[in-house]
Amino acid sequence: MELLTEKNLLDKARIAINNEVRPMAAIRDIVEAWNLADTEAWRFARAFNARRRVERRKWEEEEKEFAGAEGKSGGMGWGRWFDG
Repeated sequence: MELLTEKNLLDKARIAINNEVRPMAAIRDIVEAWNLADTEAWRFARAFNARRRVERRKWEEEEKEFAGAEGKSGGMGWGRWFDG
């Protein structure tokens, strides 16, 4: 049943894509533009997150010698700053 519904939707989508009637062409252009914008937004989000992770790792390396300073006299070690 679900496969039949999916086939019908796919057939309708093919007809809409190949249709040159003005309203259908406008709808197709809108959907394509929205999809491109959505793709760009996700690319930005992934790049931003990757940059954030790189900067966090760099910061952790720079701060490693200061983190857990209380542990240098035999205390808790890493403290609350790092998992490792």
